[in-house]
Amino acid sequence: MYADAPQLQPPEPFTLFRATALKTWMLAQLDAHPDGLVLDLSGVNNIDTAGVQLLLMIKREAESRACPLTISAPSEPVRALFQLFGLDLEGDGAARSPGE
Repeated sequence: MYADAPQLQPPEPFTLFRATALKTWMLAQLDAHPDGLVLDLSGVNNIDTAGVQLLLMIKREAESRACPLTISAPSEPVRALFQLFGLDLEGDGAARSPGE
């Protein structure tokens, strides 16, 4: 992440019912900030599996564009859901074996 990366808070909730709007918003943010950005998830208190899929999708899309993307301050619900699925929120999103 570069020092001046904009820090953005995505709109709530991160659920199936908002998946299309969130995807559009996230892709627009990548378009607007090709040099990198920070997603501040401290305010995301409502997330489901569709929200997890969106976060994984935006991380992959940012990587394919060589756009640095940092997940910042994930809320406890975000951390808990990623942990439940064995996903690495700060890394590449790949499943991790217990003890890794």
